[in-house]
Amino acid sequence: MKIIIYHYIREYEEKFKYFRFLKFKNFKKQLDYFDSKSKFVTKDQFKKIIKKEIKPPKNSILLTFDDGFIDHYKYAYKELKKRNIFGIFFVSVAPLEKKLFLNVHKIHLLIGKIKGKILLNQLNSIIKPKMIDKNGFKEFETKTYSFQNEHKSVINFKRMLNYFINNKYKGKILDQLLNINKIKMKVRDFYLSINHIKEMNNNGMLIGSHTFSHEVLSKLSPKKQGQEISSSIKFLSKKVGINNFITFCFPYGEKFTYNKSTLKILKKYNIKASFIVDSRKVDHRSFLFNNLEIPRYDCNEFPYGKISKIKY
Repeated sequence: MKIIIYHYIREYEEKFKYFRFLKFKNFKKQLDYFDSKSKFVTKDQFKKIIKKEIKPPKNSILLTFDDGFIDHYKYAYKELKKRNIFGIFFVSVAPLEKKLFLNVHKIHLLIGKIKGKILLNQLNSIIKPKMIDKNGFKEFETKTYSFQNEHKSVINFKRMLNYFINNKYKGKILDQLLNINKIKMKVRDFYLSINHIKEMNNNGMLIGSHTFSHEVLSKLSPKKQGQEISSSIKFLSKKVGINNFITFCFPYGEKFTYNKSTLKILKKYNIKASFIVDSRKVDHRSFLFNNLEIPRYDCNEFPYGKISKIKY
């Protein structure tokens, strides 16, 4: 079985001409491609797989969608529903509960509108040495974004804000950069609403936890990790009516973005399947022996999923 990750699925906007996304028409073409080569895993099959009642079917595809964008309702969910295809949607709940725009997506808006070199210059004029978090610096420097087809300046900008700058400064810095570049975006125009999620949950999709605020878990204390995970699960259970919470996926998804404390917390909440980023097929052993680190491919590794490099 191959498990696929999607993020942005949308149409081109001139005001965000550098934004990286999968065009809706290519999403549909990719679904056609998968349908011609494989069989989509059903919701019933998935639940039996994680209960270890059946093995993942050979030559099968499972679709997953990260971050809780409104794109996932407007484009992905509606297309899946029309085709009777099952998908798992992982949601970070801060935009739902606190009406907060997540830092990771503020970064995407900035690099979607402004050239990376300009953003780096702006960032360097703002940050001070005390704002840099040295914890895990070398590992994040060598391992982050090693496979992304982006301009070097964009990668450095993302790496600085996602991994190197201390969390207590990050939000204020990003808000300052958004103001400098005159970028405004309302939470309701960017993220799923509770009603969207309820509808999706009631129409055959599965909703999973993606933490509260989408921070790098390995940079947090075990206590803060627990808060990020538990608050997400409790909110979705209460507000959306999701019972017997079973799925989770790690923000950023690579192995250095979580640790043993994270896995211990997931076991505490009886999570049956959590997902990482790692281009490997899944078999029954993944669910039997390593169900908290289940690998997924990025959609751009398959026909029609390629996001071309932005030309400045």
